[in-house]
Amino acid sequence: MIVAVYERPKDIPDSYVARAHIWVHGVKAPYASPAIYIARDTLDAVRAAIPEDMSRICRQPMDDPTIVESYM
Repeated sequence: MIVAVYERPKDIPDSYVARAHIWVHGVKAPYASPAIYIARDTLDAVRAAIPEDMSRICRQPMDDPTIVESYM
């Protein structure tokens, strides 16, 4: 599972959002709901909601521009 943190994505433009992306055998799981997310007013509030045992991954050049960081 990878959790991507977004700053004001188009579908929730007034919040920071953390979305779970579930991968199985290198492919995004088709049964994973796009509704698995948390939304908060601040980036720190979203970070506080992510489990402590997840490691932060810096933003990659090919990421969507609204992605701030990811966790796995």
